[in-house]
Amino acid sequence: MGCFSISTVLFFIVLYALFLHAHSTTHWQDIEVLKQLKNSVDPNSMSPGSCLNSWDFSVDPCDNLGGEKFTCGLRCDLVVSSVSRVTELALDQWNYSGSLTSVSWNLPYLQNLDITNNAFSGSVPESFSNLTRVQRVGLSGNSLSGSIPSSLGSLSNLEELYLDNNFLEGEIPQSFNGLKNLKRLEFQGNQITGEFPELDQLINLNFIDASDNAISGELPASYPASLIELTMRNNSIEGNIPASLIGLNFVQVIDLSHNKLSGSVPASLFTHPSLEQLTLSYNQFGS
Repeated sequence: MGCFSISTVLFFIVLYALFLHAHSTTHWQDIEVLKQLKNSVDPNSMSPGSCLNSWDFSVDPCDNLGGEKFTCGLRCDLVVSSVSRVTELALDQWNYSGSLTSVSWNLPYLQNLDITNNAFSGSVPESFSNLTRVQRVGLSGNSLSGSIPSSLGSLSNLEELYLDNNFLEGEIPQSFNGLKNLKRLEFQGNQITGEFPELDQLINLNFIDASDNAISGELPASYPASLIELTMRNNSIEGNIPASLIGLNFVQVIDLSHNKLSGSVPASLFTHPSLEQLTLSYNQFGS
């Protein structure tokens, strides 16, 4: 009888847990941000069939994912009791237009933000710093302009940052040295100026693409030892190739073509044991 009683209790505990999971409630703060985002988008760009067009706040977002009123664009996870938090915001590539700066971005449990290949304009929001758990930010292929906010350097959990193919200008913030978990950094195809900063403190960084900008000055003197690919073609970089590039034990790709580099190319680059692709054409190297 006692054994049956314990089994019965365990059964109802599991049943209750499943009930909570199936009928979770989205945290009010997350709902507010989702409303702000939808309101910031031009209604004419939310045509039938798009994710944002399906968002209907007469129902609970996290409790209706995949339904008629929240077809796509979100992922939620149960965090405390029956309260769900938005952990992924990935919009479809529907040419949404509007500005991101009117959104508070107060989504403390968000891990992935992806609005790639749309038509958002205006600046990158300073309030992205509220995304304290975010690991991936994808803003590629929009019409974002202005400078890169230094507040992005506070995102200590960030692993991948995609800012490529926008209209961003100004210099790369020195605060990026605070991105200790960053593995991939892409901002090719913008109008970035100034010297490329030394990011040797980013011990996990293995991919940098800064091509097709207006970066000037000399190459950084030091690099993260973890670097695998460095692409900085089509800029205005001057000076010599630093010896520190030769000392990168894991580097596989170096593309510094279409710059203003001069001096001689270190012979040891051509025999580097891990280097698979070396592109140095269209520079001003001596014979």
